[in-house]
Amino acid sequence: MGAGWLGRTTFALVVAVSACTASVAPTDDAPTDDDTVDTDVDTDGTGIVDTERVEDTALPLLATCDDVGAGVAFDSTPTWSDDVAPLVQQACVSCHAQDGVAPFALDDYDHARPWASAIRQVTHDRAMPPPGPSDCGECRTFRNAAWLSPEQIATFRAWADGGAPEGRPDLPRLVAPEPVALDRVDLELRPDAPFTPDLSLGDDHRCFVLDMGVASRSVVTGFQVLAGARDLVHHAIVFVTDPEGAAAAREADAADDLPGYPCYGSPGVEGATFVGGWVPGLPPVHYPDGTGIGIDPGAVVILQVHYVARAEPGPDQTTVQLQVEPRGPKRGVMLRFAYTQFELPPGRQQVTRHAHFDRMRPNGSGPLTLWGVGSHMHEAGRRLKVERILPDGTRACLSDVTHYDFDAQGLYLFDEPLVVDHEDDVEITCTWDTRRFDQPVRYGGGLDDEMCMAIVFATIGTPDAPESATP
Repeated sequence: MGAGWLGRTTFALVVAVSACTASVAPTDDAPTDDDTVDTDVDTDGTGIVDTERVEDTALPLLATCDDVGAGVAFDSTPTWSDDVAPLVQQACVSCHAQDGVAPFALDDYDHARPWASAIRQVTHDRAMPPPGPSDCGECRTFRNAAWLSPEQIATFRAWADGGAPEGRPDLPRLVAPEPVALDRVDLELRPDAPFTPDLSLGDDHRCFVLDMGVASRSVVTGFQVLAGARDLVHHAIVFVTDPEGAAAAREADAADDLPGYPCYGSPGVEGATFVGGWVPGLPPVHYPDGTGIGIDPGAVVILQVHYVARAEPGPDQTTVQLQVEPRGPKRGVMLRFAYTQFELPPGRQQVTRHAHFDRMRPNGSGPLTLWGVGSHMHEAGRRLKVERILPDGTRACLSDVTHYDFDAQGLYLFDEPLVVDHEDDVEITCTWDTRRFDQPVRYGGGLDDEMCMAIVFATIGTPDAPESATP
C-alpha cells in the first residue's frame, strides 16, 4: 500500500516518507528496557533539558485507536470490483502499480488476489497504508494522516476471509495517479546533470544542492516534487539552508565526483530546515493559509532523494517546484526537540527513553500557534509520542506514532491549529527494537545510529497575529 491515501482531505504535507513495504512488529519475548536518563538536548538550538523520571512500563496504546472494525458486519461478502478496488485505488496504487516503487502490484484482481491475506493482516495491524500518527481522536486529529476507518479495515478482512471474490470481471486495471504540478510555479529547480545511483549494495540516498537565486527574505508557501525516474525514486525530502549551511552543502557537493553527495537521514549540514517531502501519489503541498517556511538571501535547496534498489539503475533528474511569496505569510519556525545523549543496549525487543524539555521555545514569551508535528527516528524506531506539559502538570498529546516506520515519516498538520504558551514544556517518548545490533546504539546520522526527534511547525503569536511578530 502506498502514499496515495490522504485521509479525509486531499490536503497533505507528508515530509519524508511513505513506504511501499510494511514493518513487521516483533513477536518474540526478547528483553525490554524502559527508563529515562539525563540529557542536555536543545530545542531549535537553545534550552536545556532537566533530569527526568524513570519509568518501567511502555506507553499503552490510545484507548480507542485499536478499533479495527471487529464489530462491523456485512450482509454479503465484499468483492474486489465493488468494495476493495476503490479502497486500493485510494490507499495503495500510488506505489503498488506496474512499474511502481513497491515490490509487487495490486492494480488488478489477478495481482491482488494472492495478497488478500497479507492485505488483511497489514491493514488490521495498521502497518499499511504507511503509518503516521494515530488519528482516532484520542490524541489530535490530522489533515493528512493515513488512517483507515474501522469500516475500511473490516472490508479488507471480510473480503479475505470470504475467499477474496472478484465480483464483476470487467473492472479496468487501476492506474497510479499522474504527478500534478503546482497551480503557480515561481521557482523550478533540478540538478545540473542526471545522476545514476549505484544500487549494487542496496538503496542509495543522495543530496543535491540547488541554487535558488533569492535576493530578499521570502517565504516558501507551497512545493511539489516531480520524480525523473519514477520507478527509482522512492521518496524525496526538501530542505532549505541558511547561507552558512549553503556553503557547507556546496563543499560536500564539490568533494564528490558525481552530482550531489551521499546522505542518510539528514542532509548532514547545520542550518538545514525542512520544507517538506514527496512520496508517490502526493498532490502539491501548501502550508496552512498565511504561513510558510522562511528563506534568506544566499539560501539553497537541498533535495534528498531515496533511490530504491528494486529497480534497474538509470539516470534521474528529479525536479522541485516552489511557490515563493516575498511578503505577507508568516515565517514559520520548526521547533526541534532532539534527544541526543542516549546509549541503547543491543539485543532488546523494546527499549524506551523519555526526554523532557523545559519550555516550548526557551527564548520567547507569550503564545505560539502549533500547526503540525513530525517525528524522526531511524530504522530501529518503533514508536514516538509527543506531549505538551502544562504548568499544572496536565499532559496533552500532540502526536503518537504507534507503529513508527523509517520509511513512513511525516510532518502531519492538525485539523485545527493549537495555541500554546512558550512556557509549556514538551516531552517525547521513543521506543526502539535493537535486536539487530550487537553493540550499544547511540545518537547519530549513520546507518547504525539512531535518533529520537520531534519537529513542531509553529508561528509566533496567535493565528491572527501580524507577520511582524514572527521571525
